[in-house]
Amino acid sequence: MTTRLEYRQAIGAQLKEFYVTGTLDAGSTSTQMVDADRTEPRETWAGATMRLQTATPEERLVRGGSPTQGFVWLDRALAAGAPATGVAYEILKGWTLTDFNDAINWACQRAYPMVFEPLDDKTTVVAVANTLEYTLTATWREINEVYEEEQGSSPTRWRKMGLGLEYDLMPSGVGFIFRLTGVDPVAGLYFRFVGRKILSITALDAATSSLPLELVTAGALAYLFKKGINPDQTALSAGFDKKAKDALVLFEEAKRIFRTARRPRRAITPLLATISDGSEIEGGW
Repeated sequence: MTTRLEYRQAIGAQLKEFYVTGTLDAGSTSTQMVDADRTEPRETWAGATMRLQTATPEERLVRGGSPTQGFVWLDRALAAGAPATGVAYEILKGWTLTDFNDAINWACQRAYPMVFEPLDDKTTVVAVANTLEYTLTATWREINEVYEEEQGSSPTRWRKMGLGLEYDLMPSGVGFIFRLTGVDPVAGLYFRFVGRKILSITALDAATSSLPLELVTAGALAYLFKKGINPDQTALSAGFDKKAKDALVLFEEAKRIFRTARRPRRAITPLLATISDGSEIEGGW
């Protein structure tokens, strides 16, 4: 499993002039970060965003740095005061951390339908009395089968429902709406959904996904290069269109390499019978 922070770091490793990560040395204050590795020229990170991985991560704009002292100055004090020695940080310019996170989300979504997570959910949708419609989770992209919990069964047994007879699935702006048509809801009973869903990742830096690092990195780079960087740094964006196309090619190749195996489906051969009433037989003995 890969965390959101690890995805960002892998993306940043491909954008060396725009991104750097490290850990703080002793002596930092609420406005002055100390890391002996920060030896870049004074204005290198001016206007960039610095994110510190403290207990409650904080972000600040960078005013500048001191290559001889390993200092990075922030535009305003950290709410939590001076960070401890060893706190990890990221510095990013050109794009924002929101751009990086949006790029990761884009790559996760566009990996579908070639790369997906099998769906077999038994706990999300529970019947409510007199309620026929239920909004399904947005990441559920394909529903193949729906089951209804059998009342009073132990262990729990599931009865397969008929599409068009007992329920319908209607697309909405954020996924599907599950609508009961031929059965009355029994409050407290669960519905089971089988199909496919997007391999998504939540917003926390520590959130994880099983999507391969190479796939997400390539897709995120395609997104970022296509989006471009902040207007005040357009001189750095020369050749971004080509880089976006190159990254997209790598993303499509990664999807083919890591594509999810589909569940085999049983082939059903209908029974055929030939009935003759003798009308086609001519002649006799």
